Amino acid sequence: MSTANDRDPAALLAAASVLLLAGGRGTFRRLLAQLLAMAGGYDQALRVLTQVDEAQALLGDEPGLQRTAALREQVQASAAGGDGKAG
Repeated sequence: MSTANDRDPAALLAAASVLLLAGGRGTFRRLLAQLLAMAGGYDQALRVLTQVDEAQALLGDEPGLQRTAALREQVQASAAGGDGKAG
């Protein structure tokens, strides 16, 4: 059985696009960013989170912006070699 860690980030993006088209909500996009980061696609994950930020800003979704900011910090810490968890 394959896991997110042994799949290509582009393949994860293609698979998750079905969810994005079906829902297109920030929750799905944050999940996609998490999957991409788990597969080592940190740059792709950060691009997805930028899209989420833009949509949430347009909607005035302050709680969503805060959740996305927290996830961005985790992805950036993972990309830098940290575990992404607050101490």
